[in-house]
Amino acid sequence: MKEAGKSHGRRKYTFGGVCFISCKRNGKPVEITSFPSADRASSLSGTKVSDPEIVHKLPSTDPKIVLEKSCNPTSPFATSLPLQKWTSHTVLVVDMSGSMRRDDLNGARCRSDGVWLVLARDHVKRQLDLKSAGPTDMISIVLMMADAEVLCSFAPMSYHLFNLLVDMREFRTKRPAGPGNYLPALEKAEELLEVNSLGTCALSLLILSDGRPSDRGNFKERMGNVAAHFGRRLSLSCIGMASPDDDDENWNVLKSLVDEAKSYGSIASFNQPSMNQNSLSCIVSSLATSLTETKTEITDLKTGKARIIKDVRRERINAGDDENLTENWKVYASDDSYGQYVDSSYVWSSNLDMNDFATIQDGRCFGCYSSTLVTWSLGRSYTCQQWGTCQQCGTVFCDKCSNLYHKHIKGLAVNGESCMGTERKMRKGRMISNTETLMRTWRVAYKIPIFGEGAERIVHKFRFLDNANEFIGPVMVAKESRFAVESDEHSRDFHKEFVRTQSIANRYAQMFNASIEDLANRSSELRSRPIATVQFLTPMVVELMPRKELLVEPYLYGDYVKFNNNMGWVKGQPRENKKKEADSLADRLAGLGDDSQLAESAELGLPMIIEEESEEEDSDGEAEAEDLFSDYRANSIGSKFELQQSDVPHAFSHYTYHKSKGKFLVVDLQGVFEEKPYPQHSVFRLTDPVIHKKKSKNNGGYRKWSFGRTDRGVKGMRAFFETHKCSDTCRILGLPEGMKMRRVIFPGDWTCPACHFNNFKSRTQCFKCFNIKDAAPTGY
Repeated sequence: MKEAGKSHGRRKYTFGGVCFISCKRNGKPVEITSFPSADRASSLSGTKVSDPEIVHKLPSTDPKIVLEKSCNPTSPFATSLPLQKWTSHTVLVVDMSGSMRRDDLNGARCRSDGVWLVLARDHVKRQLDLKSAGPTDMISIVLMMADAEVLCSFAPMSYHLFNLLVDMREFRTKRPAGPGNYLPALEKAEELLEVNSLGTCALSLLILSDGRPSDRGNFKERMGNVAAHFGRRLSLSCIGMASPDDDDENWNVLKSLVDEAKSYGSIASFNQPSMNQNSLSCIVSSLATSLTETKTEITDLKTGKARIIKDVRRERINAGDDENLTENWKVYASDDSYGQYVDSSYVWSSNLDMNDFATIQDGRCFGCYSSTLVTWSLGRSYTCQQWGTCQQCGTVFCDKCSNLYHKHIKGLAVNGESCMGTERKMRKGRMISNTETLMRTWRVAYKIPIFGEGAERIVHKFRFLDNANEFIGPVMVAKESRFAVESDEHSRDFHKEFVRTQSIANRYAQMFNASIEDLANRSSELRSRPIATVQFLTPMVVELMPRKELLVEPYLYGDYVKFNNNMGWVKGQPRENKKKEADSLADRLAGLGDDSQLAESAELGLPMIIEEESEEEDSDGEAEAEDLFSDYRANSIGSKFELQQSDVPHAFSHYTYHKSKGKFLVVDLQGVFEEKPYPQHSVFRLTDPVIHKKKSKNNGGYRKWSFGRTDRGVKGMRAFFETHKCSDTCRILGLPEGMKMRRVIFPGDWTCPACHFNNFKSRTQCFKCFNIKDAAPTGY
C-alpha cells in the first residue's frame, strides 16, 4: 500500500508485513528506514505468500470513458434519470475501520484493498462488459467508520464508477482508521434505499465487515424496518471478512440482520469467504445474480416493461394467529349496508372442456343478499332468516323477499336470473352447490399486513366471520397478485391461470394416489408401510366490493418445504447430468430386456412395451399394459425396492409427465408433510404448483391453456429430468427414466420400413413419414 508521509514529501509503503519510508533524492526514491508493520498477518497469508492482483484505471482517452462523458457532461457520479426509470439501486456498506488494514487476504495488499478490487472488477466492470447492467442501475456507497460517510450516492453504473473504486484501493482518498460503527451506517443505508420506494426498482444491500460492531444499538430493529417495507424486492448479503480462526461470535450481529430480513420475506444470506480474493469475488458475483433475478421478476416478459410492485405492509412470517379482530383486519359484510361486502365466489369447474370458473351457489337471499344461513360460534347459534328454497335449483329467499320467491318458482326472472337458468348452469358445471368446506359464511375478513410473498403473489391471513364478527372455521389464506393490475379483467385472468394450474395438478394427484392404492391392494409389503399420497389444496376466488378479488385456500400448518422448483432444482439431488444406471428399467421390472422374451410375448398375443416418442393417440392398451406388470411390481417390492417418503414428490412430478404422454410436467412442489399412523397413508399437502406445457403436443383446447409466466415449456421439462434421479418409487410405478415415453405395442401394430416408427394396427400409412403400409420405402 502507498500513502503520503507526514512531512517533507516522504512516502510510506507497506508490503509483506514491512513498512518502508522513502523520499526522493535527485528524482529517485531512496529508502530512509523500515520496520515491521503492525498490520502484518501470519506467514501463511497475505502478501508474504501471494502477490496482489493489479487492476488499472481506464484512461480518460478510452472510448468507453469518452462516451460516458458525452452522455453526462455535468458529473459522471450524478444521475438526471427520473426515479420511475431506475431499474435497480444497490447500496454498498463497506467497513473502513482500522482492522481493514490487516495484510492477511491472499491476492490483495490488505483487507480493504481486496474489497475495493472485487467491487470494482466484479460488481461494476464485469456487469458493464456483459451488458447486464447500465446507466439505469444506481450505486450508492457508505463508508462504515466512526460515523457513516457517503462516498457517492445514486451514481449510475459506469466505467467512471469503476475508476473511482480502483482509486479507493490506495489510501490517498480514504484510509481505514478508527472504529467501525454499525448503527449510523445502517441508518444512512436505509435513508438511501427509501429515496426510490417505487415498485419498479429492484433493491440490494451489501454489507462488508471484518468483525463485530464497535457501537451498541438495536441493529435488528433497524434492519426489520427496511425489510418490512421492501420485502422480497430487497436482496441482502452480509459478508464477514476475517480469518476462519476468528471467534464465531464476531458474526452474531451480521447473522441476526440476515435472519431478521428473512423473517419479512427478503432474499438474504450471510457468507464468510476464505481469506483470498477469489473466494470474495464469487460471493460478490452471486449478489449481482440475485439482483438480476429480482429485476427479471419485476419485468413483464410480454412488453419488457417493469411491473409495479404493490406497496403493502408486512408482518413476520412466523407471526402468531390473531384470536379476534383488530384494527389490522378489514371486514366485508354479507350485504351492502356498509359499502364493503362479499359479491360472489368461484371455484374451477369440474367440466374440463369449459376451462373456466364455476360460480359457488350463493347461500344468501337472492333478492336482497341478506344472510339466510345458520352460523355457529362458541356453541351459540343464530336465527335463520330463510323463508323459502327453490326445490329445483336451490335458490333461497328471506322472509322480506317472499314475493320474489313466488315469482321465481313460476319460472320468471329475478334479478336477471330464472330458475331454469340456474338449473342449467349447475347441469353444465357453470355453478356448483355450496358446502361447508367452501363458503362457510358470506361475512369475511382479511388481515391487511401480508405474512408471505412469492415471485408472483402476496399472502394475507383470511377468516370467515359469524354475525357477531367472531372467527369461525379454520384459518385460511388469501392470495392476490404481487403487482398492481391494470383492470379487473387482468385480475381475473391472473387467478384463472393459478386455479387452472392447481386444479389440473390435483387431477394428476388423484390418478397418482389411485395407482399407489392399486399397488397397495396387490402387495402385503405396501399395505404394511403405505406410501404417502399427494393432495393439492382446493382454491376458490372470493370477489369483494369495492372491486377486489382474493384467491382463498386453507392455511398449511407444519414445516413448509419446497421439494423442487420450475428451474430444475430437486431437493436432495445435485444439479448435474445424471449417469446412466447399469441396469435398465425393463430388466428390473419385468425382464423385458431379452429379445427372446419380447418375441415370446408377441406369440402369446400379449402387449409389449418399448420406450420411444410415440404418435399422439390415446390408447386403452396403455392401461392394460400397466395392469399386466402391476402384479410383478407389487410382488417384487419386498426384495428389490427401498421406498422413502421423501421420494414421493419427485416421483409424482415424473408421473405427471408420463401420465399426460409428455403434454405436462407438474413441478415447483411445496407444502407440508402430514405423517399419519398405520394403516392410513401419510399425505403431502401441496399448493402453488407450476405446470410446464409442451406446446407441440397440446392440440385442440389444451393448446389455448395458459399456465402463467412460470411455465418454461420443454426447457423446464429438460431441466427437471437433468437433475431428477429415479427412485424406487418411480420404478414400482413403472415410469421409464428421463423423457422417454413408454409406448405399448399390441399384436397387429406395425413398424414402418422407411423410418422405423411404430404405428397402430388401424393405420394404413405411417403417422411420421406417411409411407403406405407394406409399401417399399420412399425417399430413404
